[in-house]
Amino acid sequence: RGLGRPPFPADRSWRAVLDRDDAALVAIDPASGPVHLLVQRGDDAIDIERLDQASWRFAAALCAGAPLGAALAAHPDCDATPVLADFLARGRFIDFSLAPYEDGIDLSEDLP
Repeated sequence: RGLGRPPFPADRSWRAVLDRDDAALVAIDPASGPVHLLVQRGDDAIDIERLDQASWRFAAALCAGAPLGAALAAHPDCDATPVLADFLARGRFIDFSLAPYEDGIDLSEDLP
């Protein structure tokens, strides 16, 4: 898994090359600006997903190890629900831990 922000539409170039689609390759405007990509290796292929900037920044915070609450607070412009749903559905979370609740309740203890 990885996040990238190439200064040109690398995802479209990659797909056009793989598909041997010269017309699609010629139609790509390399000056169209940066794109926000999430790259994941699947069982039999590489999956490249284009994200909007807000979702990419939120995902980058999570991938950097930010607690969920901190990532949500730092990126209020992101609609986090679909991003989190996609991460869960695609198995992108590999670990989690519980942090003490700010009001003093330790959620890492066994709850009744």
